Amino acid sequence: MSDRNAPATLAAAAGRIPSAEGSRIRVERYTMPDGTRQYAVYIRGTTGDGDEGEAFDMTSNLQLYAGEQAASYQAAVAALREAGAQPGDVVHAFGHSQGAMVAAHLALEGGFDTQTLVTFGSPVDAQVGEGTLSVALRHRDDPIVALAGGGFDAGVGAAGSFVAERTVDPAVSPNDADPIRPHGMTAYEETAAMLDSSTDPRMGAVRDRLAELADATSVSVSEYAVERLPAAPSEFETCG
Repeated sequence: MSDRNAPATLAAAAGRIPSAEGSRIRVERYTMPDGTRQYAVYIRGTTGDGDEGEAFDMTSNLQLYAGEQAASYQAAVAALREAGAQPGDVVHAFGHSQGAMVAAHLALEGGFDTQTLVTFGSPVDAQVGEGTLSVALRHRDDPIVALAGGGFDAGVGAAGSFVAERTVDPAVSPNDADPIRPHGMTAYEETAAMLDSSTDPRMGAVRDRLAELADATSVSVSEYAVERLPAAPSEFETCG
């Protein structure tokens, strides 16, 4: 599989969130110079609504938005464990839309040492602890972001955490604008690239975190499809 090195930029990390048919979760396992392991997980947004076997559906959306566990969250935990992550292991989580809510739940209750949380177009904001670098990318004209009720004005979590906002279509009237484009990953990858090229000092913590992963002596990559078990809609199985 391609991209077997750490992402060099925030935009590169955004680009690793799965988009291919059937792929829901990507896990990268990093073996560090001291022999320890760290993990990066990339989680996509809502898809396949109406398919009884789909874990990343509106049912999971509503459960996560209400602060409950959902099949998509359980699948992310299972994918990390299948990739070798143990409770307390270092995890860096990246997610878009529903995947952002899943990533936030991982940071809050997953049992891992989630040192990085990067969300794109999240409908919720997570009050993560001081051990988590939290970076939230959101668009003012993204209708899904509006569900967060304004969210946090500034970053919460570790020193260097921040919120980055922009308007995707500032010159387009609300009646003429594509309401979906500001929520799409293409637009969020553009925002991430703007941050990468900016002189904003807050990006220093992000660059440091990615540089740390770049020191890994080896990287293994797995992508997972996810399917609910028909007999129990709250259960699922992962297919690596």
